[in-house]
Amino acid sequence: YRAGGDEFIVLIPDMDENRGKQLRDAFEQMLEQQQGHIKVCAAAGMAVRMKNETYDEVFKRADECMYREKEAMKKTGKNSTVLL
Repeated sequence: YRAGGDEFIVLIPDMDENRGKQLRDAFEQMLEQQQGHIKVCAAAGMAVRMKNETYDEVFKRADECMYREKEAMKKTGKNSTVLL
């Protein structure tokens, strides 16, 4: 689902924090192994939905993670997805 200009939301059923970390690691590896003249970088924030939490609350937490990631990338120049 496209949330904004260059922001996308991916909903994955039955995702827990450990599987989220595995997905994050695979995503980061893919970005680090790019070759060629154009290198893509991405800031990603992930959040696992808690019981009784609304989707708006989950999206807000993931969005906050993404913006923390963007700040970290400015300092290090490296992808490192934040998981909350």
